[in-house]
Amino acid sequence: MAGQGEDALPRELWLHIFAFLPVRLTGRLALTCKLWHSVCNEEHLWKQWYLRDFHFSPDVEGTASWQDRYRYRMHLPKLGFLTL
Repeated sequence: MAGQGEDALPRELWLHIFAFLPVRLTGRLALTCKLWHSVCNEEHLWKQWYLRDFHFSPDVEGTASWQDRYRYRMHLPKLGFLTL
């Protein structure tokens, strides 16, 4: 039946929903399906999580991704399944 499952919602809505979730769930969410894996690696989502959890934008110039910045602040290792 069309319109069920992950395709029932636009990607932008998944990003909005995920923004409310704790970052610690990212690994489990990313393993659920290809769409969610892709959403969990979205730079915009990591930026939202960073701003939400740390309440400021870093004065960091360079090429570091928002995911890398978040993991650095939390002293988290980079998980292999989150990168493509």
